[in-house]
Amino acid sequence: MAQANYQETGTNSFINTDRPKIKRGDAELETDLIHENTMRAIPNAGRVPDNSSFIYTDNNQFVKKGTPYHVHYTNDFEEFYMTGGTHQVTSRLIKPILPEYESDFSVYTNNYSKTYTPMADEFYKEGPDQDDYAKGSFTRYFAEKRNDPSEPIREVDDEFDSPLYEKFTIEWRLTGRPSFVFRTNRVEVAKLSNKFPKIKNVLNNYIEYYIIPEASELSKQRKALGITNIPRDKNGNIVVPAPVQSIPIKESNNEVVPKKNKSTGGAMTGPPAGVMSGGAGGGGSY
Repeated sequence: MAQANYQETGTNSFINTDRPKIKRGDAELETDLIHENTMRAIPNAGRVPDNSSFIYTDNNQFVKKGTPYHVHYTNDFEEFYMTGGTHQVTSRLIKPILPEYESDFSVYTNNYSKTYTPMADEFYKEGPDQDDYAKGSFTRYFAEKRNDPSEPIREVDDEFDSPLYEKFTIEWRLTGRPSFVFRTNRVEVAKLSNKFPKIKNVLNNYIEYYIIPEASELSKQRKALGITNIPRDKNGNIVVPAPVQSIPIKESNNEVVPKKNKSTGGAMTGPPAGVMSGGAGGGGSY
């Protein structure tokens, strides 16, 4: 098979591989690296139109007409053609050698008069503020890389936006009894893990951001007096329950006896109990 390192006569088309010829045995490693750094891939991108338009990058030989290929676009704005309608273990790197077979992507990225900034991953994590604590909860944002299952889930802010990541949220409880906050957040994480299983590796502290409220001076005084659970009415006023009704009492001769209700007749008169009454003329003698 003919080699591709020659200048075609009569067409002013120069076959230039641009990239240095890699050694045998390195092609598989390069293919793996391209696949790992792929930002976007186009399966079944086309077929080689003839026997002199594409070459293999590992040996510079022409690719056979009709060979299917797919395309990888990497994070550093590189474009790679590989054999096969989809990526396979047997896929080999190929390259178009004529300008008419270059894509618009290659034309723009090879425009040396312009510079392009790679799409770097920037992650900013935001915590709750005072308004969130007043509300009792706040929204947390997370992102999972679309084409790399090994990449961990990242916590981001609400302004994070990247086509490389799928963004999702969770409502995180901040206030309430510790047991309530713990259970609420654990349930929310369990629901979210049905779609994003790796979220459990990130959210495993269910009382994160929870702050134990400090007791006020008034609360401390009430606790010392044992009146912390006094009920209140709908207006917030303290409700003091009415005392239990009992029979009023009076004291007589150092004895506590029930007090009789007054009546118009039949009142009992006489000396106190235990005292005998005598006659008007005084007591007699034996």
